Amino acid sequence: MRLDIYVHFDEQQTNSKLDQILTIVKNIQGKEDKIMGVIENLQANVDTLVAQVAAIKTVDDSAIAAIQGIAAQNAALAQQLADAIAAAGVNDPAIQAASDAIAAQTEALNNSAAALAAAIPANT
Repeated sequence: MRLDIYVHFDEQQTNSKLDQILTIVKNIQGKEDKIMGVIENLQANVDTLVAQVAAIKTVDDSAIAAIQGIAAQNAALAQQLADAIAAAGVNDPAIQAASDAIAAQTEALNNSAAALAAAIPANT
């Protein structure tokens, strides 16, 4: 005994279903393209933010280094003035006041550098 089974599809209905599937796939591709665009935009924003943070850190570090450099120059100047006063054997209150002012300014700069260095990690 032989049994033959034939399956017939309505070609028009099949094509209609395939067209619907193709439309759905195209919609998915369109949404995927939009999502990829958003992801690329977010990545660009993150990259920009990372660069800005790095630049701010560089600026902060530069400011600290500049303040510390000025303080070091003032300290060297104060020492040169003290050495000159000692070498000359001069005991003038005006010169001593200038030396004290330089020392005070040096201390203030060192305190400013320390305060800035502390403020950066604290984000204040």
